[in-house]
Amino acid sequence: KQPDGIKEDDSLHTSEIETKANEVQAVPFQDLEEMPLFNGQGANEFSKWVCERLVYPETAKSAGIQGRVVVSFTISAEGEVTDVNLIKGIDEALDAEAIRVVSQSPDWTPGKQNGHPVPVLYAFPIIFKIK
Repeated sequence: KQPDGIKEDDSLHTSEIETKANEVQAVPFQDLEEMPLFNGQGANEFSKWVCERLVYPETAKSAGIQGRVVVSFTISAEGEVTDVNLIKGIDEALDAEAIRVVSQSPDWTPGKQNGHPVPVLYAFPIIFKIK
């Protein structure tokens, strides 16, 4: 039963509006006015950070598997790395390692559009090469 003065249809309409207002689409980085920053710098700094933390899985190394894994992730309006997903994989162990490391990223300085922090969608390649 709805409180007095509120019809059931009104409450459904209100929650639909609230849900739509809270669904902010991630902005592709190429359309962004201010890029997110990692440790005060750009994506190259993030690449270095990722490389320092990657552990080449022994199963892939002993099988001689190498190549490029591509993951996508969102940098939220709060700067958190969220929604890490595999776009292109090459091996189960390498794919999992790429996702593991990117998922552990410290917060970024969020990107901005029209002066406001917005979520930003990234596609990020990680190259595994046996040395």
